[in-house]
Amino acid sequence: MNITVETIEERLQRAYQRYWIAMDEVVAKNLDYHNMTIYLKPYNHDIERLKHELCVIKEPQWRNVQLEDYEHLVTIDQWVNDITKNCLTDYDGFGYYATRYQITNIVVKPSHLGRGWLREDFTHVLKRIS
Repeated sequence: MNITVETIEERLQRAYQRYWIAMDEVVAKNLDYHNMTIYLKPYNHDIERLKHELCVIKEPQWRNVQLEDYEHLVTIDQWVNDITKNCLTDYDGFGYYATRYQITNIVVKPSHLGRGWLREDFTHVLKRIS
């Protein structure tokens, strides 16, 4: 079964709606930060999964490489190496899939490596450091 971009976008919209309902419940229950993160984890996971599914099937938009001070163009191998050495986590930064000369609008996060979500059809990552 081929899922369309529109179908995933609709599912993502519903996932966000469920998230905000859950957030209202967090406020009503007066949960502290630790318990809030536990309570919201399944909602966040659904949103992340759907965002990933969307970026896998959506046609990328491209732009030419023009680096800002906080950006670095690295090869996929360098990106993976930084993640495996714990030099880069989702809290530190993220990137966009790229080639040597062009950058896409498809976000890649360090956690995608551990989830098996790393795409192999790009050669580089435009790394952004938070």
